[in-house]
Amino acid sequence: AHRIIVLLPTQKMNKVLSVIGLICGWFCLLVFLFFFPAAVIAFYFYTYFPVFWLCVAWMGIYIIVGTILLGVCRRRVTVGKNNPYHHNGRGDNEAGGGGGNQMQVENAHAAKITPRRTYWFIFAVGLLNIIALGFWINAAFPSRWEKFENTQLQAVGSVTDTSAKIWGRLLASNDMLVYIRLASDTSLPFALVGIASLSSSTDYTAVYEVTGLQPATEYQYQVRSTNDAFSFPASTFRTFPSIPSSNSFSFVFGSCFFRRPWEDLTNFKLITKLSPSFYMFLGDLIYSDSPVYLSKTVEYFYTYYRRMFDDKYFQSILSTLPSFFIFSDHELDDGWDERTELQYDNAINKAWNNYVAVRNPTPPIAGGGVYYYSYNYGDVSFFVMDTRTYRARNSLDNNSPDKDMVGSTQMEEIKEFLREGLDPLSSIPLPRVKFLVCEIPFTLNDNRGDSWSGHMHERTIMFDYITDLMDATENGTLSGPLRVVFLSGDMHIAASFEMNHKGRRFYEFSASPVQAFSIRLGGSSGSFLRNRADDKTLHTYSGTSVLGHMSVDTTTTVPSVKHTMYRYDGDVLWTVDVQFDS
Repeated sequence: AHRIIVLLPTQKMNKVLSVIGLICGWFCLLVFLFFFPAAVIAFYFYTYFPVFWLCVAWMGIYIIVGTILLGVCRRRVTVGKNNPYHHNGRGDNEAGGGGGNQMQVENAHAAKITPRRTYWFIFAVGLLNIIALGFWINAAFPSRWEKFENTQLQAVGSVTDTSAKIWGRLLASNDMLVYIRLASDTSLPFALVGIASLSSSTDYTAVYEVTGLQPATEYQYQVRSTNDAFSFPASTFRTFPSIPSSNSFSFVFGSCFFRRPWEDLTNFKLITKLSPSFYMFLGDLIYSDSPVYLSKTVEYFYTYYRRMFDDKYFQSILSTLPSFFIFSDHELDDGWDERTELQYDNAINKAWNNYVAVRNPTPPIAGGGVYYYSYNYGDVSFFVMDTRTYRARNSLDNNSPDKDMVGSTQMEEIKEFLREGLDPLSSIPLPRVKFLVCEIPFTLNDNRGDSWSGHMHERTIMFDYITDLMDATENGTLSGPLRVVFLSGDMHIAASFEMNHKGRRFYEFSASPVQAFSIRLGGSSGSFLRNRADDKTLHTYSGTSVLGHMSVDTTTTVPSVKHTMYRYDGDVLWTVDVQFDS
């Protein structure tokens, strides 16, 4: 501000504007001194998306203001004959005539002040912001600095009562060799049961499905490289019980996994304590768009998966616990509803498929590109939807018949799944409980156009079909009863809902995030969650890590289904006993 006054044309303007300049100048410097580093730290530790745009905006203003201030500071005033404000000893200035005593003092004062302190201050502020920006870049774009090309692991994917998919990533090998033996007798040698080829086209990943296994039996397996040059430690998994046997079991589910550069996925340790039968990953396994895309090549997406699977805690879970996956939007882009061929092909058909989808149960339609599927655990069945590949634009009217979520073909598969075992003449046994699983919420209380409440045409078709089947089982037209439970994720809010459709009650449980940033309830980002009369919100929790847990017991006359929502430290947030109408 002291430098600005010598550039002003009049004394009166000088007094007014110097005060304004002083206030604005120091305000800008202090705001940038504290706000920008604080915003960066907030992003670095809490990974909240809007902070990125705040940082960008403030940094841009800072550069502009800093440049102006630096330019002003360089305008030093030199007292001398060549100075237009030179004092001539007669009480006035040669350039401006009389009335120069006060101006002389101000000019002399400005001339005597060196800009050195101001330079150092601006330099210190700039350096602090550059350091903070470096932290942010490291947090936001870790895959640009480290490619995690040496990531190696073995994992058990989907499991049935007689088979298991073994997946691995191996370097410096042409083939992946899969060995297996009964866990009950480790004195037996491992038997080679299959070989899968490795190549750069799949980023050196491969999967092999082991068949001919016994139901409800523990096995040890081991993945080795060609000529046994490298081998992983032996891991154990358990096959599912035979279909349609009654059982008492549990499983865990959740979505949204964001691994920051400095941290391990320690929240997975809770899974080990709960000892579930399997894990359902309901989307956003990576955040390839966080905070912005740097590339859309297949290598870019591969790097994110390598980085995710490089975590030792995640590896320990994947190597022993049967796992089922579906993708959401952040494997592609936030709120994905586009069908950009190149991006979808690289992100899903290549990266997602090779690292994740190949572990899932075989989809009902062969030929590739189909990612929805179903499976059974004893007399309990699951249908996992793909709500990204076939969806229409989110911008369409919520009630438009053209606004698809799952598409006509997948909808028919969902109907077939729901009707399975209900036909009195069918030889297929009726599952005691059926789970419909999706990466986004079914409830109408999620007010986003991205969720099922924004795709009312297909949602109504699905719920009408369910209630019609229930009516048919009660009047004796079909066998029954039909019991359906809904699971979801995506919201970055944990919640439980009691949905109602045509007088029928349904429960939905949504677990998110497993380890990522949270959405503040009641704030601008959390305002999408409402409480309608026809859909009750039973519980909500906003935190950075939760885990959904389901306990199912079909050994009783009426099956028992209990939901528990855990916080990452093991604290129970709530429990819900599912009440079936029949």
